[in-house]
Amino acid sequence: MSTEPLTPERLAEIRELIGTRPAATDRLIHGLAESVRDVREHQHPAASEDIYCGNLRGWMGERMGPVLVRLLAAEAEVARLRDVMATRAGVAAQYAVRTKGGSVFALGINGAAAEAFLAEHGRHLPEPELVSRPLTPAGPWAPVERGDA
Repeated sequence: MSTEPLTPERLAEIRELIGTRPAATDRLIHGLAESVRDVREHQHPAASEDIYCGNLRGWMGERMGPVLVRLLAAEAEVARLRDVMATRAGVAAQYAVRTKGGSVFALGINGAAAEAFLAEHGRHLPEPELVSRPLTPAGPWAPVERGDA
């Protein structure tokens, strides 16, 4: 699963697909979480169709539009805060640890936090490397020479 921000083009495409609707309420998010738990924990029939799970998944699917609206709002807020942070702190880059599979951990505005994460957890990760990217606009991750952080 990628943790990269959605591109402006992808955000616009998603907005067009879901149309205008209100964002998911806390109550809806909680109800969806309960449904995920219920699908996971109930007794699944061995040989027949699982009508219970089918109904719950259908119920959840019908409610994804408002969840996507809320996700887009959260993505916009993350972008806004990234810009504010870069402007106020004079920070030009964000550092992280990336694994062979592309997962990114220990995001921070200085290399020290990512270096500490790598030192403590690196042995448990598949081929970890220290990476950085510009904050504004968020650029691609690039390997960091160990003295640069």
